[in-house]
Amino acid sequence: MARIKGKTAPYLTARFLKKKDANLFRWGMAPRLIARGIKAFDLYTGGTPFSLEDWRARGFALDAVPVFHDGSALCTHNDGLPMEFSRAAQTAQTLVAILRTHDGRIAASTIPAPKPKLRTITALLDAYFKSSKFADKAEATQASYKSWRPAIDDIFSQTLLGDIDDDLIKDWFEAIRKARGHFMAHGAFRLLRIAINWAPKRDWPNMREHVVGLGLKTPPPKVRVGDPEEMALLLHAFDDPAGFASIHNLRLNAPLPAARPAMGDALILALWTAQRKKDILAFTEHAFAGGRLRWITSKTGKPIDLPLLGPLPARIRLALARKRAAKKDHMELISTAHANAPYRLQTFSHHFAQGRALAAKVRPSLIGQGRDKFNRPYKTFTFADCRDTAITRLGKAGCEPWEIAAWSNHAPAHVLTILRHYMDIDPEFADSAGKKLERMAKKLGIET
Repeated sequence: MARIKGKTAPYLTARFLKKKDANLFRWGMAPRLIARGIKAFDLYTGGTPFSLEDWRARGFALDAVPVFHDGSALCTHNDGLPMEFSRAAQTAQTLVAILRTHDGRIAASTIPAPKPKLRTITALLDAYFKSSKFADKAEATQASYKSWRPAIDDIFSQTLLGDIDDDLIKDWFEAIRKARGHFMAHGAFRLLRIAINWAPKRDWPNMREHVVGLGLKTPPPKVRVGDPEEMALLLHAFDDPAGFASIHNLRLNAPLPAARPAMGDALILALWTAQRKKDILAFTEHAFAGGRLRWITSKTGKPIDLPLLGPLPARIRLALARKRAAKKDHMELISTAHANAPYRLQTFSHHFAQGRALAAKVRPSLIGQGRDKFNRPYKTFTFADCRDTAITRLGKAGCEPWEIAAWSNHAPAHVLTILRHYMDIDPEFADSAGKKLERMAKKLGIET
């Protein structure tokens, strides 16, 4: 008795028997075939083959008659062979042809092992994207990974995972960097490294050694920190566009945007809590109970518990008063002015761009025009840059790294990486360090 699996066959239990001068193999169906009502049947490898008419009489199409490699047809002692058996018979023909050359000694080893599946990098990415590891990532992270994938597929679509090496990855990285930019190359390499590190856990070749220590240059972090004047202008443009235009004597060809104090609320929340846009737009009234902000963040699922400081308490009180006066029944604090609905991300981005364009009439740096005091070109200020600004302000306030991590809701182990990514290290930090050094020297009487 042996259980044998062909290239596309169901498992069949084969038992060698002798009947007159014929070799008989009795095939038992796999459980999933038995569940469909298909019963075991016998096939002969000797005796008189059926003619085509015999097969046609049993309901087989002439192009579906099972035959051996030597051209002889399978025989059966079941005169009323149902149609379902034709597939099983065709599947069994190759197995029977091999088995009958072994004088009835049936063993699984008589069947050649199936060729292993090609483990290409594209197949690895397909498997990773279907995994729970990928599914557990935040939506924004998943979107980033998907945007990086084409840079891998374009070069490595048919490359076997086992064929990569350090030089190949370095050449690919440089090609992507030149063609699509440093950030795309770094992101694509990051995705490739994540997938390769995940691979051994799913019985893929272990190629981890080829994605570490390559010396690939990391792009500079995309940090854009708004200065106090820029933030004040933005806030004024959101809260009172007409007053803003009047104070700054602006002559505009286009109509002024509508006053949107909710946009100002969102700006203040971002600058004083260092939270992401998605969470700020989702904050409910109950999140601000008791003079604190308590919330579960959308990206990490971690709780935050921050005191409401500075302008936050007054802004929140006014926002709640406007919401109740307008009889809005949704729970979100930040909402559009003319609809009983919270902001959608696209509408919010559009309204932010309108207010920024107005403020840029006074400070063009907000839309990426001009250069800073170090002659570096300004980057356009986006709402996401409020997080950079908030974290940098915490650093300038003298907060320790772990205090900043607790406020911004980052893991303590990643504090230094966070500061490098979000914080703009400018001369004010050096001035602060110098003053601390000077105070210590005076206190200890150090003169050298």
